[in-house]
Amino acid sequence: MSIDWLIPIGPNENDEHVNVCLRSIYAQISIENDGLIIVCESDQWSRYIQPPSGLECMLVKPPLKKNASSCRNVGLGYIKRPFVIFQDSDDIAMSCRRSAVLSAIVSADLVCSGYYIIDEQGAILGQRSLHGSNEMFFFRNNIPLPTLALKSELLIGMEFDENLSMGEDNELIGRLLKKGVVVKRLDAPTIKYRVIRSKHGYRTGYIGVSNELKYRTAMIKYSNAKQSMLLIVGAAVCIAVKLLPRSWFDIVHRYSHGGRV
Repeated sequence: MSIDWLIPIGPNENDEHVNVCLRSIYAQISIENDGLIIVCESDQWSRYIQPPSGLECMLVKPPLKKNASSCRNVGLGYIKRPFVIFQDSDDIAMSCRRSAVLSAIVSADLVCSGYYIIDEQGAILGQRSLHGSNEMFFFRNNIPLPTLALKSELLIGMEFDENLSMGEDNELIGRLLKKGVVVKRLDAPTIKYRVIRSKHGYRTGYIGVSNELKYRTAMIKYSNAKQSMLLIVGAAVCIAVKLLPRSWFDIVHRYSHGGRV
């Protein structure tokens, strides 16, 4: 089976973090079967470790509106293999990621997993294992995009909402759940998820509250009564956390990713 790996690389990413990510993928990717879809400026891409010889790598120019949603959306147009893996450029794909996805997706439409949380230097801070049902996703995301792999056909006619600064992944996954997709959650980690404090500005304070409400409101539009209630209760919990002093927010954020939630 063949997989497209979709990797948007922002203009301000740490070069070493990107290279560590790429090494982790090159070590397991199938040169004969898989493909890379890299959304990145060509001069920036030249700074990184290049793919192994023979691997199909599509370098896609980022759109003028450079946010996570728009970069992923432009990459979606280049998917041609039956499965796609989403990979963040500052995370590390564990050596089992590809094999775990292919083993699980034969009995599912969408596969996700737990993950290790690491700091900016790569030290492991904790581990999150996924629990709960698809309904509980509407309270707190238990289908994390950084670990996601799915059948490409499910994305036909779908895009990430480019008007959302946060939660665009939750909003799209919520629409997939409304289609009745079969979800397989792997308890064992398949990635190391890097927490970078400087990227949290849009998540905290009143900006974070506004972004939280915006994506949850978008999800309520297609949710049933139970799901809507879970979205509202989840929003209340998240807003309380976002209004904490920044140092406290960092502690709670790390714990929420590193504990069994």
